[in-house]
Amino acid sequence: MTDLKFQPRQSVAQVEEGTDLAPKFGEDGLLPCITTDAATGDVLMLGWMNAEAFRLTIQTGEAHYFSRARQVLWHKGAHSGLVQELVEARIDDDQDALWLRVDVTGSGASCHVGYRSCFTVRCPMGNRPEGRFAFLKHKRHSIRWQCMAMSRTRPNSDLDWMQAAKSLWHIQRVKRLIREHIGGGAACLVSVRETVCSDPGCPDKATEVRITSLSFKETRFIIHKPVSAVRHSDISAMI
Repeated sequence: MTDLKFQPRQSVAQVEEGTDLAPKFGEDGLLPCITTDAATGDVLMLGWMNAEAFRLTIQTGEAHYFSRARQVLWHKGAHSGLVQELVEARIDDDQDALWLRVDVTGSGASCHVGYRSCFTVRCPMGNRPEGRFAFLKHKRHSIRWQCMAMSRTRPNSDLDWMQAAKSLWHIQRVKRLIREHIGGGAACLVSVRETVCSDPGCPDKATEVRITSLSFKETRFIIHKPVSAVRHSDISAMI
């Protein structure tokens, strides 16, 4: 696994305008991190990272946090299967706060009690009627919400929902095949999507793969098969 090194903070110009990754951890050694759903933009949770959690998140492409309650490093979804796969990571201009955009595997829940988001309570806002204290039910009871999040249009029938669910499952399967091929600890982000293929002799649908390294070098290739038909041999032929 490539070692991600943080640079010492030397000046405001270096931190705010330079290209050095020089995060500022608090006195407790932690950095706040807001995590959102990459498909919808919804805020999922506020977590905390120490230096090791930050490194592992970037290096593995899966969110890691530090639990303040249990005082342990925490790989989100390691036991539940609700892994947060990293789509994009941003750090603010002071480099003292993180923002992760993620895809959540499994049911899509991020809250430890099974809700999609940890932010399920709406607080009062003045005298406005809609500002009353309210509990918002955002629990994902099925695969349907997750399929809707990845779709540009809401599926209208049970067949549409089933097709969306299958597509999502195959996208996650292809991501796992890619990571198995390049090595589980490879420091990169992997994006997979099904697209329309217009090349001569190509079926109606093809699979687009993008692999982005820590140095932001992107490798893109097209597999001339729908995502459901992609196999390990197709990955091996491209990478």
